[in-house]
Amino acid sequence: MDWGTLIGTLAGAVVGGGLTIFGKSFEGRQRRREARDARAAEAGLAIRASLLSFRRIFVKAQDPHNEPLDTSEPWWSEEVDGLRSEVLLVTEADARKRFEQVTEVLSLIESAPRFVDNGEEFEEIGYDVIEEALQLLGAYIRGDRLPDESDTMRRCRAAAETTRTKNLERWRQHVAQRAKDRPRCGLPQAPPRA
Repeated sequence: MDWGTLIGTLAGAVVGGGLTIFGKSFEGRQRRREARDARAAEAGLAIRASLLSFRRIFVKAQDPHNEPLDTSEPWWSEEVDGLRSEVLLVTEADARKRFEQVTEVLSLIESAPRFVDNGEEFEEIGYDVIEEALQLLGAYIRGDRLPDESDTMRRCRAAAETTRTKNLERWRQHVAQRAKDRPRCGLPQAPPRA
C-alpha cells in the first residue's frame, strides 16, 4: 500500500466520521425542536380550551336573565389558576408574557376600578380581553407576528396594576398591624430604629 492510498483512506474515514457526528447532532436538534413544537401545540390547545371556557362564562354573564358573574367565588380562581399553569408551557417568551398579562387581568377583573367613563361593565371588558387572547393564541400557534395590544388590554393592565398595588398596600398594613398586636412571648424587643 502506498502513502497516497493510506492518506486517502484516512481522510475518507475522518470525513465520514465527521459527517456521521454532524448528522447525529443535527438529528438530535431536529428531534428536540419537534418535541418543543409538540409541547407548544399541546399548550396552545389547553389554553384555547380555557379561553373558550372564559368566553362562554362572559357571554352568559352578559345575558340579563342570568345570575351576575361573581369572580370572588372559588371556582373563578381555579379557572384562572388553570389558565395560568397552561401559560407556563408557552415556549415563546413574548407570547408567554402577553398571556400572563391576560391571566393577571382575569384574576383582578372584578375588583379593578370600573371603566365608568365608557360605561363598560367588567363582563364586556372580560369578553374583549378573551377575544384578544384568542387572536394572540392563533398568531402564536401559526408562528405569525403577535398582534399589537389593544387599548382595552392596556387599560385593563393599568387597572390591574392599580388594584394589585392597593391590595399589596392593604396586605402590608394588615401584616404590620398583626405584628404590633402579637405578643412577643416575653422576648426583649429591639429598640426602634432611627
